[in-house]
Amino acid sequence: MIIKYLRLADFRNYRRQEFEFSPEITLITGPNGAGKTNILEAIYLLATGDSWRTETAKDMVRFGTEAAHIIGNIDENGGGVGLHLTLTGGTVNGKRSVAALYKVDEVPRRRTDFAGRLKVVLFEPESLEIVIGDPSFRRRFLDEALSQTDREYVRSLHSYAKALRIRNKLLDAIRDGLAKEETLEFWERTLVKHGSLIQDRRQQFIEWLNSQRSSLYSLQRLDLYYESNVISQDRLDHYRDREILAGHTFVGPQRDDLQIVAKAEGQRPKDEGKPLSIFGSRGEQRMAVLQLKLLEAKWIETQTGETPVLLLDDIFSELDSEHEKMVGELAAGRQTIMTATEIHQGHYPAAKIVELTQ
Repeated sequence: MIIKYLRLADFRNYRRQEFEFSPEITLITGPNGAGKTNILEAIYLLATGDSWRTETAKDMVRFGTEAAHIIGNIDENGGGVGLHLTLTGGTVNGKRSVAALYKVDEVPRRRTDFAGRLKVVLFEPESLEIVIGDPSFRRRFLDEALSQTDREYVRSLHSYAKALRIRNKLLDAIRDGLAKEETLEFWERTLVKHGSLIQDRRQQFIEWLNSQRSSLYSLQRLDLYYESNVISQDRLDHYRDREILAGHTFVGPQRDDLQIVAKAEGQRPKDEGKPLSIFGSRGEQRMAVLQLKLLEAKWIETQTGETPVLLLDDIFSELDSEHEKMVGELAAGRQTIMTATEIHQGHYPAAKIVELTQ
């Protein structure tokens, strides 16, 4: 799978711009503020329907305009497919508009039928937060991989998020005497149904990740432990009084976490290892992220039979020779689109260069 070209209209800093990409490696260079990361963000949006940089569509619409358009052409199983995402600030021509409109070959689609047509793996400076950041970054890592390979998972994520928002509002209303506890029943059944599926799929994915460790080029072994905040009707019943007082839900996949433990080469499986978020060096933490990204790419290939596009955003400034080997393994055999403030063509002499100006 490759993306052939990208057309941007009123997206971020771009008024009108088109880009063509090599089926192998494209290196986008330019000064800070030129819009390098915006190109990768646009590709990521075509793949997932989401941005990793903001949750608000209007933040991505060029200042002074009402709608942004991201249009891409991808090669999927030998045939061309057109993807078109429109983002709005909420109003267009004086009328209310949805924040995002999705089209495949100019036919309107639901987001769940749009996301996943293009497969990507993103590695950018904030990816280190998967190891050292709060649990939301690790949940996003799990969701990013699973959402590109499992449409049922995507549907459950959206259904669960909607039910969670409504239940939390009802908890507030019950506390204030504006609703009765019986109003929770339908939404709790929805939470249990979709939350259980989400946690089951996350558990299966983590088990697969652990089974693939020996296939990696690395001097450290990762053990991943899923810390599931199990959702069930019994647990919702148990915490309900406290949740009504607090106005939010205490149990469920929105509170899951993933513990990442490193073991040195040759260390026995039963040896404990060390949690990287607390005891890992910067180099060990960065290596772990590269390992996880490589495994994410392998997972997508295993589940779909398609090779994801690799998006690398400004990562060369912090890479040593050991990490560059990992990046080389990650990029091998797949379309790679990367950004840098300087041309690093010595590492990738065959790369197509796209130079941006301020």
